Amino acid sequence: NQQGCLIYRDSQEVEVLPIPTSAFTLPTQVCTGSPAVVTFAGFDPTGNSIYSWEFGSATQLSGSNQGPIELVWDDPGTQTVSLQVDASGCLSEITSATIEVFLTPSAEVDVPDASCESEPIEVVYTGTASAGANYDWNFVDAIAPAVPTGPGPHIISFDDFGPRTLELTVSENGCDASASFPITINQPPVAEIGEVQDQCLNSNEFNFFYDGPNTNLSQLIWDFGDGNGSTEQSPTHVYATSGQKIV
Repeated sequence: NQQGCLIYRDSQEVEVLPIPTSAFTLPTQVCTGSPAVVTFAGFDPTGNSIYSWEFGSATQLSGSNQGPIELVWDDPGTQTVSLQVDASGCLSEITSATIEVFLTPSAEVDVPDASCESEPIEVVYTGTASAGANYDWNFVDAIAPAVPTGPGPHIISFDDFGPRTLELTVSENGCDASASFPITINQPPVAEIGEVQDQCLNSNEFNFFYDGPNTNLSQLIWDFGDGNGSTEQSPTHVYATSGQKIV
């Protein structure tokens, strides 16, 4: 006391809050269109801190706060992810990490929809991968180079008709794409003329017709051996002169 006045002492507890840390895990590389997972790996003293993430041009597919958070990038290049943690007003340092995003190659091939038995077919890659990428071709049942490599062009053929499928997997920088390409191999047409009987000049009218095995013929070209012809399926022709004619 002082001069008969009492002095009271007061006390108050205060807490010195620890500073959070903002470390996180992130893959070093990923392919465009494929998810990358980022996960908080730092120190959160409260368990309910505010997580301020910066994902740049990434699309966030799922997750929040500590994660795991799935991200996807559409464009290749070096991308940066950053995080700062706010624990009751105490801010962590900003942690940043980079991830290299590689372009996922496209599996595109220039190949005809149809060809004929035993005819050469050119197959060439037309996608986005470089010439140095890995090309795994599968020319099922085709007569082809023993070990086809590179983007081509490759020359193949088929010794039997019917539906066929070509397959390709292209890989570059750990990114790959696969596709299959149908092709129809048609049977070569056989030119067979149905048998007709000889006729007299004054009353001749020959009915010619195709008698081969093919059913999907796109065109018939007839030559009647007298300077005339037709493109009809089953033409009729009258000869003006007698003699042997080669049709």
